[in-house]
Amino acid sequence: MVGLYLGTSSGALLNNFDTKRIEVLRGPQGTLFGKNTTGGVVNVIRGDVTMDWNGDFSVTLGDDGREDIKGVLNVPIVDEKLGVKLFANQIKSDGWVKNVTINEDAFGDDKKTYGFAALWRPTDNFDIKLHYEHNEDETDTGATVNVSQAGPGQDLDCILDGVWPAPSCAATDKRADEDHTTANDRNYNDSEYDTVILTMNWDVGPGVITSITGNRDMDEQYRFEFDGGGHEFLYFDYLNEWEQFSQELRFTSNFSGNFQLVGGLYYWEVDYLQDWDVYQLLYTLDRTGTLVPGLPPGAAGFTENTVSRNGQAQDTTSYAAFAQGDWQVSEKWTLTAGIRYTYEEKDFTGGNGIVYTKVPGEPRPEFETLDFEDDWSEPTGKLGFTYDFSDETMIFGSWAQGFKSGGFFGRQATFDGFDPTYDPEYVENWELGMKSTWMDGRMIFNPTIFFNDYEDKQEDILIFNSTSDVATVIRNVGELEIWGIELEWQYQLTEAWNIRANYGYLDAEYKDYTADLNGDGIETDNTDLRPRNTPENTFGFSTTYTAEIGPGELVGVLSYRWRDE
Repeated sequence: MVGLYLGTSSGALLNNFDTKRIEVLRGPQGTLFGKNTTGGVVNVIRGDVTMDWNGDFSVTLGDDGREDIKGVLNVPIVDEKLGVKLFANQIKSDGWVKNVTINEDAFGDDKKTYGFAALWRPTDNFDIKLHYEHNEDETDTGATVNVSQAGPGQDLDCILDGVWPAPSCAATDKRADEDHTTANDRNYNDSEYDTVILTMNWDVGPGVITSITGNRDMDEQYRFEFDGGGHEFLYFDYLNEWEQFSQELRFTSNFSGNFQLVGGLYYWEVDYLQDWDVYQLLYTLDRTGTLVPGLPPGAAGFTENTVSRNGQAQDTTSYAAFAQGDWQVSEKWTLTAGIRYTYEEKDFTGGNGIVYTKVPGEPRPEFETLDFEDDWSEPTGKLGFTYDFSDETMIFGSWAQGFKSGGFFGRQATFDGFDPTYDPEYVENWELGMKSTWMDGRMIFNPTIFFNDYEDKQEDILIFNSTSDVATVIRNVGELEIWGIELEWQYQLTEAWNIRANYGYLDAEYKDYTADLNGDGIETDNTDLRPRNTPENTFGFSTTYTAEIGPGELVGVLSYRWRDE
């Protein structure tokens, strides 16, 4: 995001209405960017501050109450010296899921973004850009559907069927399907994000020195209905606070010879706090006599106002130095080598939670916490080449190492008997591909084959701890291998008609996965499990036709995407 690494998935789904281009880079990229990565980089490049009067505005209307308004306006202040870009958008919809319990549409959109970017160029070799962006998101965090199963070992919702006024089990809850939910309330969301990025570029002759200073604050509060039934059974109120600061200092060469260099230093610091309340669960378990074996229903004395509170906090500090050089050996051959050193430390505080009776107007009680801390460091490298067969065809290949530090997984109800610590993850990536144009530039064909070898792959799993607690922990996989093929094809049939297609194949397999996955203290062989999010085949096709109509254009787009389970 304009040179800023987003350190959490929260708020990472950007409203990309002011986008110049998006770069997708596969594999470890730590020798080229400030923050280290293992899987790759999605680099979003925003539109320029042009210092000329121009704008881009659009309105989109659709079914389910869809209303999108987007606008970008460039304003010159001082000719060729100072300019401002203003941007704003709003995305709204009622939602395509009907909540038949509260008789409202659900899973709608409600997002707002506004901000500015100011560019000052006091001299020909120095410029400063300040980017500020504010995001508000009140979009529902999903629409929960009741899928509780009856029968032997049946879910608790089905045990309660007939006890609650509304149907509890999916077998009797006939109103719930893929378009309808019977949840007793919405999964509301109230989140705000503020981002400030200051970028300075100084052309010193042999190269450009770049400084990128970034700060991002996030405040999130949302409710989640876990059971999906039409009664008060189990719901969470979450509160997350996140603040990150980063500073990158980078030198990009502009040497006159056949060698070019990118190198820099990077500092990243993040503090997060998460807090949540769990409602109705203990009261429900107490009423049914399933909270503690042997206790009759209601013996624990929990009420509808009984709440379980928990939370965690963590401070992370990361330092890195990186460099990557390209040496043009000949007119056709270019060799690449890079190196990186990363050091990261984390201080984590986890809570074992507390049960209390909520009284309106009174503060929530504090709970017992446990402290953990650790640090990790690792050097990583990259080697690569490109070979230009011609002006239209280039072959490339690379080997790269990736490193993701260990840490402490925080989102669990108790740390008694569960160590939240997990070890670092390592990956080696091999890649070989071609980029080519044919038929005087009318056709593009880019095939790539790649192989990833993970050691100590980090995977999160659920472990049953008690009737009222399922703990999430991260375990390190011994070894995971992924190899695949990607084919990209594009053809310009006529000046107005364009066709694109892509195909991907993945073969992902655990070679060694020995770990305790159910919390009984016994490590088992789990190599037969299939890694998540690794569909074997994916395919995409799109075609665009542009027709000139008077002073404007009429554009038709047809697209199709498919992926395996």
